[in-house]
Amino acid sequence: MSAKGFTEDEVAKRAGTTPAYIRRLTELGILESDGASFAPRAVLRARVVLDLDAMGIDAEAVAEALATVTFRVGTSRSEVAARLVRIEPSPT
Repeated sequence: MSAKGFTEDEVAKRAGTTPAYIRRLTELGILESDGASFAPRAVLRARVVLDLDAMGIDAEAVAEALATVTFRVGTSRSEVAARLVRIEPSPT
């Protein structure tokens, strides 16, 4: 980790995923980067998204939820998952 934060590769390694998945989460707006590094909280956020994906809630649904819903600090993963499941799909 540099003084600025983690590289994409470091976030991927610490979160237990691939750099390509971290890029995908960044493109979806789930993770934020200054172009060169990620804040340490990106690791936790990536882990949560991976856990939600394992429960059947994909990254696109998480991105939509983050764009429309605010979660307070301390919200449990089960509360987040329950709220995400209740989100209605957008009409196409």
